[in-house]
Amino acid sequence: MPLQILVGQLLIGRTEGLKAREVAAFLSGWTSALDVLRRFDLVLPNAGQEVRHALEQALDALTEAQEIVLEPNQDEQVTG
Repeated sequence: MPLQILVGQLLIGRTEGLKAREVAAFLSGWTSALDVLRRFDLVLPNAGQEVRHALEQALDALTEAQEIVLEPNQDEQVTG
């Protein structure tokens, strides 16, 4: 839950006042950044399996939080 709140605050804070196109571009960039980080072979080519696994778990948690935050009834889910 704290991660969902943080992701929600960051996404809302960075998109506040933007036009719909700008919000779409921001979200596309956010998602692309997460996709780049999933390329462990390029981002951390010498990292051990344990580090890669930890990063994968973190990225999964961020992706899940993003999906929850961006759902239509996000206020109910983020604030509980």
